[in-house]
Amino acid sequence: MSEDSRGLIEQLKKTNKEREDSLRGLTEAVRELQGQINKKDKHIDELGSQLEMRSSFPALKALAKIRKTVSELKVNPGTMTKEELLDWTMDSIDEAMAGLGVEMIEHSEGKHLDEIPGDQMEALRFEETTDPAKARTVAKSLTPCYFLKNDSKIIVIAKAQLVIFKSHTPTSNTPS
Repeated sequence: MSEDSRGLIEQLKKTNKEREDSLRGLTEAVRELQGQINKKDKHIDELGSQLEMRSSFPALKALAKIRKTVSELKVNPGTMTKEELLDWTMDSIDEAMAGLGVEMIEHSEGKHLDEIPGDQMEALRFEETTDPAKARTVAKSLTPCYFLKNDSKIIVIAKAQLVIFKSHTPTSNTPS
């Protein structure tokens, strides 16, 4: 073997060793980077959990306040009228729900069913009408729809309960 060939083989061996060392170093760097990313992901998850707890805290505090007041009223019922108690309770519940990000929509009388998504309402009963313009419209809203907005998606918590007008055509009892 010539001197040039030996020199080339040595150079090739040296280059291969440098490449293997570089690959080992790169692999170690990637492993270390992945470990740091995993730590950051875990930290982000922990912060997200803490944020969720903090955002629900005001609602939980309001529920505790409702519970305390009702408990006190059991012991001393004469401090509030029934109407005052119901108004205060409704306001407290609305405040607690708002603290959790719950939104509400009430469907007004006369609103057509085509304007209300089916997953946001349920018809509890129907009232007959001879007016064709009223058919398939809201006769009365019994309860609102409660929902959460998540990006562009609506998550229904409780459907609106509605009374709906349905068409009624009177029949004639006179013989022909």
